Amino acid sequence: LKNFAQDEESHKDFSDKADDYTKAYYGELEVRSKAAGWTSRQHPPLVHQIVQTLEASLIDPHPVWSVKPRPRIADPEEIFRLQQGAKANEILLGQQADCDHLGEKQVLHAKQTLITGLSVYKTFWNYAEHIRKSKAVVQKEVLDGQDNLIGYTPQLDDVARTETKADDNSAEVIDVRDFIWHESAISIQKAKRVTHRVLYTMEDLRALEKIGVYKNVSQLTDTDNTAPDATYREQGLFKADRMKDKVEVLEQWRRTDDGIRVTAVGNRSVLLRDGPNPFWHGEFPFVVCQAVPDLFRITGISV
Repeated sequence: LKNFAQDEESHKDFSDKADDYTKAYYGELEVRSKAAGWTSRQHPPLVHQIVQTLEASLIDPHPVWSVKPRPRIADPEEIFRLQQGAKANEILLGQQADCDHLGEKQVLHAKQTLITGLSVYKTFWNYAEHIRKSKAVVQKEVLDGQDNLIGYTPQLDDVARTETKADDNSAEVIDVRDFIWHESAISIQKAKRVTHRVLYTMEDLRALEKIGVYKNVSQLTDTDNTAPDATYREQGLFKADRMKDKVEVLEQWRRTDDGIRVTAVGNRSVLLRDGPNPFWHGEFPFVVCQAVPDLFRITGISV
């Protein structure tokens, strides 16, 4: 929490600018601005038109990858095997991008970086199961008048079974206001630590506790959300509170002598998680992008 407080202080300036840029994108007329006193109250959202035009040139409606093996000297059979492996990887990436709806997510990704100068993907493995019901022939017991089993008879009935719904790598676009990095970092690869503010309902947290991601969730019922500034934009534009009925979880990824460690704190008072990096790659699970990069800064330049 002490580390987060230090990082949040420098991040607040970027977050405030991101809110101002977003209001300009929506063409929001500030009450305190000079334009509010003009005779003409027309204020067309020019930034909106610029962003939408640039966004269309940045994204691909059907993202695909061309995968090739790294050049090397080898016998023809080995080269053929590598080529086949690259082709299989290309097909797999295309299928996973389709399953993850990456074509839809990249729209948010491009829009955010054009408006704020920065956008962030969080990568993770998406695994989910669901109960599927289907008709099947089952053997039903046949009893006599004394409730004694005398045999079985086939009967069509509903059968429920657990099936895997998703089992692929995934990514989601996160709000840059909720991604806080160490103030001296010039890149995500050289950052000492990063913190991701995640908003969960209590039902979400109980489900995550049940599968072993979090602990001490019941202690959160006696705490309050303590991040009112994080809803400034929504209050001004839509009269909405994005943290209503949500629990703020600060998920901090920090470098230690033994590698990256992840610690999660709910409502800045309850320890929900503290352990080593769960990913085999041993790095932060974040991808940082800028449409217009700046010099030696994680943030880019806003359009």
